[in-house]
Amino acid sequence: MKYWTFGSVAAAALMLCIGASPVSAEPPIGSRLGDRIDKQKVGDQRDAVQAAHELAGCIVVKHPSAAHGFLDSRDQKQIEKFGSQMGGEVDCMANIPRNDFVDGVRVSYPNDIMRGDLAEEFLKRDVASVQQIQPLPIEKTYSRPWFELTGRHRSVDEMAACVSNTDPAAIIALIKTQPFSDDENIAFSDLIPAMGPCLVAGATLDAKREPLRAALAEALYQRVTNPTEKDSAAATAAGSKPN
Repeated sequence: MKYWTFGSVAAAALMLCIGASPVSAEPPIGSRLGDRIDKQKVGDQRDAVQAAHELAGCIVVKHPSAAHGFLDSRDQKQIEKFGSQMGGEVDCMANIPRNDFVDGVRVSYPNDIMRGDLAEEFLKRDVASVQQIQPLPIEKTYSRPWFELTGRHRSVDEMAACVSNTDPAAIIALIKTQPFSDDENIAFSDLIPAMGPCLVAGATLDAKREPLRAALAEALYQRVTNPTEKDSAAATAAGSKPN
């Protein structure tokens, strides 16, 4: 799995990694949402997730063209180029607990999280316009060129693209929340009715909250930024479910 590493402030003394499938401290979205197995591990993960979001916001401010290129390119070599332009140390402060011996923070992002966090930051900076996005009829199938570049299971991107079409307001409500907050729990619960009809027949969703949030954020970003983009094989049929 591709990871992107970024530092804030000075040379980092603390490494925080966000995995695409964190250890079992965080349960899947569903009826057990909010159940904690190990509070200390969840607290550490919360700090890492918060730092990742803050650094993504900083990158969007400091390197907006590279960040857009990273999300909008459909060529892997171009993505690598834009990723390199965003990489290295970034002069911004991550608001996470650390002692006096730590003068910087380094966060290692899996590709799917990196893309989702950047997408979320762009959406939040234009939320007034994004809120004007209207629901669309469900498509028979969902196929987009960017699916091949995310590192996610295709069924997750298909579901996220479907939700971004059929219930964009629910994704907007999610990205307005702080990670690991009660409001985020509520937003995820509100998304479940929209996610169900969008799952490929026979598929079940067993995703952790941060990768799922990232997938939904990127899907809405791609809808806003590339509204007409579809693979030539993608057909639309209003009122039909993906199969």
